Amino acid sequence: FSPESLGTEVRKRFGPYPAEDHSKVGIVPLEDFDGFRDRLLAGVRTKTDVVKWLMAREDWDFMLVVFGESHPAGHYFWQFHDERFPSGTEATKARLRHALGDVYAALDRSLGELVQTAGETATVFVASGDGMGPNYSGSHLLPDVLGRLGMLTTAAGGRVAAASGRDSAGLAGGSLVAGLRKIVPKSIR
Repeated sequence: FSPESLGTEVRKRFGPYPAEDHSKVGIVPLEDFDGFRDRLLAGVRTKTDVVKWLMAREDWDFMLVVFGESHPAGHYFWQFHDERFPSGTEATKARLRHALGDVYAALDRSLGELVQTAGETATVFVASGDGMGPNYSGSHLLPDVLGRLGMLTTAAGGRVAAASGRDSAGLAGGSLVAGLRKIVPKSIR
């Protein structure tokens, strides 16, 4: 915030932004997808309330508002929205099938509120990002693979040891190569 005193006042009136920055937390644990959806929806509501308060507080010549909640919603909830996406249990998919749409609907309602609050004489320009779609790349598996190969380094510079025990695919041992070797028939090896 600039000035910082405005940020202090906003946080005092409305509290902290309710959703975590998804780019800093990694994969949301499966058991918390419901909570993350709820926190994104609360984030849309909080941001809308803050903007409406700011609109009433000043006589604005120009105001720029950014809603970024659709971005993490696309990353985390596409898998439940897309019936062809191979992840999650059926119960989880059924429960969260509308999570992505819920976030988009909340954003749409907020946009409507802000346009109405701005009034008939305001010029409103709405821009949207390039959208979301399925990603079957498996890039989310890279940290686990690098850890198993002993090639993952922490932010502090320490090496992450290879995993031990069984991995998510049920392979025994800490080496990805050893695990693959065990499941590939000898005749093909």
